[in-house]
Amino acid sequence: MRVVIALLICLGLIVPSIARADTDRLIQPDSAYSPEQVIEIQLFGLQASKDDITAIEQVWVFAHPDNKRATGPLVRFARLFTYPAYAPMVGHKGYSYELLAKDDRTARFRVDLRGRDGNGYSYIWDLRKTLADDVTSEVKEGWWMTTGVTAPRKSDAL
Repeated sequence: MRVVIALLICLGLIVPSIARADTDRLIQPDSAYSPEQVIEIQLFGLQASKDDITAIEQVWVFAHPDNKRATGPLVRFARLFTYPAYAPMVGHKGYSYELLAKDDRTARFRVDLRGRDGNGYSYIWDLRKTLADDVTSEVKEGWWMTTGVTAPRKSDAL
């Protein structure tokens, strides 16, 4: 699955067509994406980005409005990735994930990744589908978006 999404992203064939932010480099949320695809887009973005801010922005565009209210604007959100808990995500060397729970509105994954420091980390990544109350000029109803990511535990899963 990871290889297919990466190939589709590189070729620009992912459906719906990749809507880009003003920088023309980010995949935007869409109701056609499954929770698994949202996880893949964020993890691949964190892994493949040539610079830290693009990686963080890719995660930011998939942050649920409740998450954005809690973490503040992008500049403040980006600071989270300077902390030891989240720094391993940016430029990580590989990842895997497992769906732990899913219903029609929420999904929870365990994400294991190998940080650029060579250590393994395991996170719990929560997604929630947006509802009419979540809709803004930037968010539409029916999008799977990240509501939270736990601090990691050391892992040897990869």
